[in-house]
Amino acid sequence: MTRLVDQDRSVPMRDLKVCCVGLPKTGNASLLDALTKLGYRVYHGFDPDQSGKRDLDLLNEALEIKAKGGPDARPYRRKEFDKIWGEYNAIIGLPGFAFVDELIEAYPNALFILTERNVDDWHRDMQEEVFAEVDSWSLFCESLYDSWHARPFQRLLSTWCEMFCQGKFGNGAKEAYMDHAMHCKKAVPAERLLTLRLEDKEGWQPLCKFLKKRIPNEPYPHGDDEDEQKSG
Repeated sequence: MTRLVDQDRSVPMRDLKVCCVGLPKTGNASLLDALTKLGYRVYHGFDPDQSGKRDLDLLNEALEIKAKGGPDARPYRRKEFDKIWGEYNAIIGLPGFAFVDELIEAYPNALFILTERNVDDWHRDMQEEVFAEVDSWSLFCESLYDSWHARPFQRLLSTWCEMFCQGKFGNGAKEAYMDHAMHCKKAVPAERLLTLRLEDKEGWQPLCKFLKKRIPNEPYPHGDDEDEQKSG
């Protein structure tokens, strides 16, 4: 099977050090800002200014190969992943939470961060802001005219939602959330995993201790997470 990634000649420039595997709406906005302030170059894959169509096409290919499987499947491994985020030393968002097992195998020295949140609050925000986009008429219309970003983004979102909870956005999504968290805690070696809970508001201390970084002389960022918590 010919893959898009095999035609890409990108050469990685950095070694991946941090993999954030928390699901959407669990505090990733704060964590992204925090890691950036600590000096990491963080890849999240959905910013067209950061990734562009090429990255979205490769992420779509990686996710669809994983979803379909089969004896002829050639899943992405380190060589392939490095072509996507080789300029970065940390990842967050879908590149992290959709490929947990693959990342554990590909980057044996990387540290993992799992963000969590009250499942009912998480589910409400996912229903309103993420799952609604899967069948969004506005996103569909936008994708007809924007083949550069909206179309591959809609494809990526639909594939992940089907993998994550088989398109069952009710209690099935809540079960999938709990399964994801449990799997991360079992699959990632304990010494390489930090779990952060949105409601705890622990600030810099646990993150900096885990990453062996000095605590910045400024408040821990909150990004969109303040709105998430207020709505909970």
